[in-house]
Amino acid sequence: MEAILFVAIFIGGSYLYYAAKQRAKRKVFFKHQYDSQRSLTHRNLVITTTADIKDVRRSLDRHVVSDDSARAVFFGGAIKVQNRSDLRTVYQHSSKITSGGDGDHFSASITFRPPKDDHLSAVISIDQWREKDGVTRRAGIKAMQQFMDSVVAAFRAADPNIQIKYTPAA
Repeated sequence: MEAILFVAIFIGGSYLYYAAKQRAKRKVFFKHQYDSQRSLTHRNLVITTTADIKDVRRSLDRHVVSDDSARAVFFGGAIKVQNRSDLRTVYQHSSKITSGGDGDHFSASITFRPPKDDHLSAVISIDQWREKDGVTRRAGIKAMQQFMDSVVAAFRAADPNIQIKYTPAA
């Protein structure tokens, strides 16, 4: 009976420790970092343009450069097109060497909506990302922000008069 009680207290204490640690990192120690992460991962960027989808895709290929070199993978991270269809492109970012191990990685997607009234619309989202104790490392957040900035630059290169808005992520 005492052994069962000890195990139950140990498991309960471990759970409480983990929950308190995760909450403290999000709310106290890494609050700014967590807020930056949420602004990227918990809302979608919606861009509306009058440019043709082919022009936008060409511009994306120039601005969101796929770097497969070993240096990029190990030191600076690499972004690759993981999957491409007519109306959706999925990008994968990965970096193997980090202080926390496991690397920084995220996947993002650009989903084009069929054009209406000569306006093409695209939803850009960060779909998956790596966290440790509920918070993404600064390097991972920086890579996500650079990706979003590159996508906006690509759309602006195709059409300087884009419209940008944010919607909550699903």
